[in-house]
Amino acid sequence: MPNLTLARRCGSAALALLLVLTFSLGSARNAYSREASAGATNEFRIPAGSLVDALAAFERQSGVKVFLPGPLGSDVAIAAVEGRQSDQATLEQLLLGTGLRAVPTSGGYRIEAIEELLVFGTRAARYEALTASSVTGTDASLFDTARSIQVIPEQIILDQEATDLREVLRNVSGVQARNESGGATDSFIIRGFETVNIWRDGLQISRNSQRLQTANIEQVEVVKGPDALLSGTSSPGGRINVVTKLPKADPRRTVSATFDEYGRQELMLDVTGPLNSDGSLLYRFVVFTLDLELFRDKDRAE
Repeated sequence: MPNLTLARRCGSAALALLLVLTFSLGSARNAYSREASAGATNEFRIPAGSLVDALAAFERQSGVKVFLPGPLGSDVAIAAVEGRQSDQATLEQLLLGTGLRAVPTSGGYRIEAIEELLVFGTRAARYEALTASSVTGTDASLFDTARSIQVIPEQIILDQEATDLREVLRNVSGVQARNESGGATDSFIIRGFETVNIWRDGLQISRNSQRLQTANIEQVEVVKGPDALLSGTSSPGGRINVVTKLPKADPRRTVSATFDEYGRQELMLDVTGPLNSDGSLLYRFVVFTLDLELFRDKDRAE
C-alpha cells in the first residue's frame, strides 16, 4: 500500500512537470514565431492606393494577418512600397504620415490610431537672464561681471502678476521695501542699508517720483554691494536698475485687464514686431492705464 501511494505521488509530479514543460515550449515557440516574422524579409510590391487595398496586398505577400478597424482606413491613402524588407518595416512605411501605427499581436498586427498629446507652456529661455547692463552700461554676461547681480526677467513678472516694483523685488534676497511717504514712493533697504537711488535704463530717478508700474519693464537688475564705483554716489547696500522694454523682432501682442472689489481698474496693451519685411525696422507700443479708489484721492477731492 505505501508503494502504491508513492507511485501515485511520483506520477502526479511527473504530470505536472510535463505540463510546465509543454507550456514553456509553447510560449517559446510563439515568441520565436513573432521574432522570426518581425525579422524575416519578403519581396513586396504594393501599389499606391487606399490603405485597405494596401493591407490586403500586404497580407497576400507576407502571409501575416493585419486587423484594421473599419473607420480607421476608410479614407486613408498611401504611397507605393516596393522592395525586399521585413514585415515591420513595410507596415511602418505604409503607415508613414497617416497618424496610424502597427502593433504586433499573437496573430499578426493590429492597426491603431496614434494619440497626440499637445503641451502648451512657456519657453525656458523666457526665465533665463544671462546679461545685465547695470555695471558696464552695456549688456554684459553675468558670468563675466565681477559683481553680485540678481536679475528678474519679464516672464517672472508676468507669472506673478506683479503690478509695481515692490512686488517684483520680493524675489530678491536681502531687499526690503520701506514705507516711506505712506508707501507713495519707491524706497528700499538692501543688505541693511537704505537705498533711495533707483535707476531706469542707467539714469537715476528722482527720489520723490511715483511708484513704478511693471507694464513697461523688461527686467529688473539688483547690484548688491557698494555703489560708489558705479555712479559716484555711495550706497553701501547696492543699486536697483529698471530696464524698460525694447522692440522685438518676433511679433507679439498682449492685452490684459484687471478689476477687483477694491475699485482697481487696470488695462495694459503691449504690441511689438517688425515694421518691414526684412525686419530692419522694429516697433513697440505699450499702453497702460490704472484707476484706483484710494482715500488719498477722496481727501484731495474734498
